[in-house]
Amino acid sequence: MRCYFNLSDGEQFLQDDIGVEVSSLDAAQAETWQAIQEISSEAGAAGIDWSNWTLNMTDAAGQILHTVSIQQVIANENTTLQ
Repeated sequence: MRCYFNLSDGEQFLQDDIGVEVSSLDAAQAETWQAIQEISSEAGAAGIDWSNWTLNMTDAAGQILHTVSIQQVIANENTTLQ
């Protein structure tokens, strides 16, 4: 199954047009965490206010399968690293 990782802050919407092929919903959720880690580690990401941003994992029809608060994941990563 192909999953897409779309970003939104309620005003802006960044659509993933490529997606990733996964074998199961569990594998797709693991890809969600990896996508957020990649986003948060990119140059300039530290200066971005992620408070309203979410990552919505969708299927090919656009149905939301999983939603994650980016700020919450980044905060958890920072707590784990300390």
